[in-house]
Amino acid sequence: MNPHTLAVTLNRDGEEPIYRQLIQSIKLQIESGELTAGTRLPASRDLARQLNISRISVVNAYAELRSEGYLSAHAGRGTFVAREMNGAGGDSRTSGMTTVSENTAPDDSIRDLMRLRHKSGVINFGSGSPPLEFFPVHYFREALNAVLDRDGAGALNYEIPEGYLPLRGMIRDYVGAMGIMCSPNNILVTGGTQQALDLVIQSLVGEGETIVTENPTYIGVIDIARTRRVNLHGICMVNEAGLALDRLENYVLDNEVKLIYVMPSFQNPTGYEMPLHRRRQLLNLANQYNIPILEDGVHNEFIYEGETLPPLKALDETGIVIYASGFTKMLLPGARIGYIIADGRYYQRLVRVKQAADISTSGLNQRALHYMLQRGVLAGQLERNN
Repeated sequence: MNPHTLAVTLNRDGEEPIYRQLIQSIKLQIESGELTAGTRLPASRDLARQLNISRISVVNAYAELRSEGYLSAHAGRGTFVAREMNGAGGDSRTSGMTTVSENTAPDDSIRDLMRLRHKSGVINFGSGSPPLEFFPVHYFREALNAVLDRDGAGALNYEIPEGYLPLRGMIRDYVGAMGIMCSPNNILVTGGTQQALDLVIQSLVGEGETIVTENPTYIGVIDIARTRRVNLHGICMVNEAGLALDRLENYVLDNEVKLIYVMPSFQNPTGYEMPLHRRRQLLNLANQYNIPILEDGVHNEFIYEGETLPPLKALDETGIVIYASGFTKMLLPGARIGYIIADGRYYQRLVRVKQAADISTSGLNQRALHYMLQRGVLAGQLERNN
């Protein structure tokens, strides 16, 4: 079968990326019936030459259309229209979604991963923490002794729910270097990043309501969704570009979404990093439909080469992004120190939920971490880990 010649008009001076224009053009031809099921499309190299564009633009367009169910690829044969799309728009928008409903029985997914690491011959990629020999045990012991000598029994008392104020000031300075401008009064210290995510979901999403996330996504969020009995809808990812934003918008138009959860930098489990222009587009979409974004920034620092991209929170001008991260992946997993950065409309609710959950995070560990950060231990650990 000879490939079909595509009639595509591109606006080379427009703001829309070329590959996005190509996606929309092919979609329209499929949905209108001009391209029928089984039609063979030109090879990416041939179409790039025909349109005088880079081949990677065609490759990316074909990949997204395959992930959305519009196209299928067959090794040695080529790329084909997957099926008729007339009257099936609903199917095309929902293909690739996963749902965790309020009726889904909880499972032990994270617990199972933790058990597997002890089996012979298993290399553990589940916990995302450095090897034991990388833990700064000496510095932590020194910090604990120094804090106890300095603060005495006060270091062992309940801390305020918001967290140890000097530590919150240190976190403000730390995230400021990433472009996140905030006050210590916008920072809530948590028992690790996992608790930070859980607190945000508890605060913003009720039982039976819906969170949208990337597909695939972090297994810990799936566990939270099951435990809290909320719906989790996955939107497919476009290679390294992150969420398929057109599909996200289609879903938002038809459904009430309470929260968008994303990990834009070094996404778990794919490792993808969302490009800067896609980050801005996601923020624009969230603001347009007034849906808060929960940004998981726990892997932001793990970069080996290339440009460091700003977190969504650093680009956020309206306060619609809630940023969650912690020091567990790069410093002390067992100390369980994470944090949330949120503007006033969300912050007080988060503090109340945090106080109800555990009163406060360990004051001793918070003070010890503050002591270590003051002395530059984190910077040394990041250089060592990377």
